[in-house]
Amino acid sequence: MTSVLQTEPEFKTQESVKAQEFDMNFLNEQEEKGKRDIPEMGRLSTPKPIMHLGSSTEFQRPSPESSNVPKSRRHSRMGNSSSMGLFKPSTGLNVRHRPMTGAEPPVNRPMTAVRGAGYTSSHGGRRTPFDPLHEGAQSTNISELQKDDSPEERIRQQEAKIMQLIEEACVAQAEGENKVALTKAKEASNKERSLIRMQEQSGMGDHHNIDLTYAVLFTLANQYAANELYTEALNTYQMITKNRMFSNAYRLKVNMGNIYFKQGQYQKAVKMFRMALDQVPSSQKCLRIKIMHNIAMVFIQTGQLEEALGGLEYIMSEAPSHRAGLHLVACCRATEDRERMRAAFSLLLAVPLDVEDEEKYHLEQDSPEDALIAKAIQDDDLHKYETKRRQDAEYCILTAAKLIAPFVEDNFSSGYDWCVNAVKNSEYARLAANLEINKAVMHLKEDQLNEAIQALKIYEKDSNIVVSAAVNLSFIYYLQGDFDNALKYAEIVKKVDVKDANAYVNYGACLLEKGQMEEAVSAFEKALEYDPVHFEAIYNLGIALKRAGHYDEAMDCYQRFSGSLALLPEVAYQTADTLALLGDGDAAVDAFHRLLGLRSSDAAALKKLGELCDRLGDRRQAHHWYSEVHVKATVLYHLGLDQVSAQSKKTL
Repeated sequence: MTSVLQTEPEFKTQESVKAQEFDMNFLNEQEEKGKRDIPEMGRLSTPKPIMHLGSSTEFQRPSPESSNVPKSRRHSRMGNSSSMGLFKPSTGLNVRHRPMTGAEPPVNRPMTAVRGAGYTSSHGGRRTPFDPLHEGAQSTNISELQKDDSPEERIRQQEAKIMQLIEEACVAQAEGENKVALTKAKEASNKERSLIRMQEQSGMGDHHNIDLTYAVLFTLANQYAANELYTEALNTYQMITKNRMFSNAYRLKVNMGNIYFKQGQYQKAVKMFRMALDQVPSSQKCLRIKIMHNIAMVFIQTGQLEEALGGLEYIMSEAPSHRAGLHLVACCRATEDRERMRAAFSLLLAVPLDVEDEEKYHLEQDSPEDALIAKAIQDDDLHKYETKRRQDAEYCILTAAKLIAPFVEDNFSSGYDWCVNAVKNSEYARLAANLEINKAVMHLKEDQLNEAIQALKIYEKDSNIVVSAAVNLSFIYYLQGDFDNALKYAEIVKKVDVKDANAYVNYGACLLEKGQMEEAVSAFEKALEYDPVHFEAIYNLGIALKRAGHYDEAMDCYQRFSGSLALLPEVAYQTADTLALLGDGDAAVDAFHRLLGLRSSDAAALKKLGELCDRLGDRRQAHHWYSEVHVKATVLYHLGLDQVSAQSKKTL
């Protein structure tokens, strides 16, 4: 009999419910296992997530193993929570065996508010840094992200290049490379025009940096002027002054006036200076005074002394300076007005020096702290500025005194006495001794040697100018041929710590006349330590070395001269004579020929050249040079020998 297959009832028993729970747990375990086994895919191939009811909202992926889990008929009919409309059909490609690509493995998806954010000690068996924003997964280079190719950025870069070229031009001019500076300025001008076109093309023409244009044009004009391209410089300055957008452009008319002054166009120079003066506000007093000084200098150049005197007197009453005082004294000297000369010199002496005491820069101080401070500030910029200002003041005062001393009184001696007294009553009293030295020099120029000696002996024991007095006394006695007294005063270099090259030159010259060659060489070398380009020291050192038999060293001294110094007859003669002593006859003959090109009738050179040709065996050429100079007895002797030799040959 056939059995009838009975179906199970539709209701569930307690056991079936337990089995159902067992099946659900098993399915969840299989899905979790599949999730660990399936490798994560890239961002573009991430499947839709499957959510489990009652579990965390962590995103999951379907597992292939989940399809192999046995299900009851209720499962197959109704489905479980993992198969209710959220499953994405598979494409048939096994995800586990997908080919690997070169992309970096993706990071975790962003977390939600359900799960706490923070550092996790481990993840998948490896440690990962805390990176909630997933910045580590970005493969884009930071510099590429920051790279901005916008018109604004390109304009900023172009402006930076232009400013760099302007700075390079200024540095090159300061270093004396005017051509390089002009090239840099032209390049900056070209780039600035390119910048304007770039801004117009980008629709940013209204935002142009007008100050940059001013800097470019101003630098270009300065470089034109530095390279003596005055026409181009004036055109560039006019381009700036005619543009009302440039503030303070009126000051550049002073530069234009200076260019006209260099060109000798004095009327245009005065016009530019006056135009600039009219536009300078009264609050800028210093600038106005400087422009007025320029106008006065143009008047002096054109011979309009009264106008120049009026301007300089106003300057000395408002903002006195040493240069303006010197120019005022020069104008008064040109007018030969004694009263004005005295008044102008008094105004010059009344100008304050405004520098601190020089004693603070001396290394010999009472306390070690002051000595360290003095050593630290010995060569600083402030000391250099004060030294330059002091030297300029001394130059102006001494020059003014030398200008007016022969005219303020009936004779120059009385005039110097008046100047010395005026200086002694001012803050520049230390310059009075220098004026006395100048007075002695004036006596020398007038061939009044005794008066010069008496004037210098007054200050023979004055510690401030003892060196200057001794050097000048030594020089005077040397000119008189009194080498004993000359050496006596020249030996001041042994008694006092002298740092004057002239003192050692005089001392060496006295030793040279005494025949003390080695000591003379040492004295000249000491002079060159204080002044490496001292002409007399180098020349006398060569003579001393030549007399001592050191011909090579002497030749090195004469070869140090170049340019116009090498063409001096004295240098040319010593060079030729030293070459002859070295045995280089051909070079010596050429050197003497060059000397005769400078002095064609020099008897000593002709005699030396004749002797040199005679030594080389060229009797005919020697006779020619001897016949050119026949005033010396030795030359007549050589000519007589030549005549006797010629007669003997005829007799034979």
